[in-house]
Amino acid sequence: MQRNRGFTLLELLVVLVLIGIITSLAVLSMGSGGLNRKLEQEGRRFVSLVELAGDEAILHGRELGIDFNQTEYRFLFLVDGKWLPYRDDKIFR
Repeated sequence: MQRNRGFTLLELLVVLVLIGIITSLAVLSMGSGGLNRKLEQEGRRFVSLVELAGDEAILHGRELGIDFNQTEYRFLFLVDGKWLPYRDDKIFR
């Protein structure tokens, strides 16, 4: 009597499904790492911009403000009692 050697179709399908699930989880976990890296990079960039704006404020003898809303921020300087956007705001973007 000869025994069949090999895997059944069901066993192969189970293995393929498991490989698919593991691959999906790996791809999803790598995707969030990119987002975290981007957020960290933007945080460092913002800190640098605040330092630069502070240096500009000291250099020109003005008070510095930052206006935040839900989608953006902008740098303001106090001129004659009014908060005005910095004229060269392109530097701070």
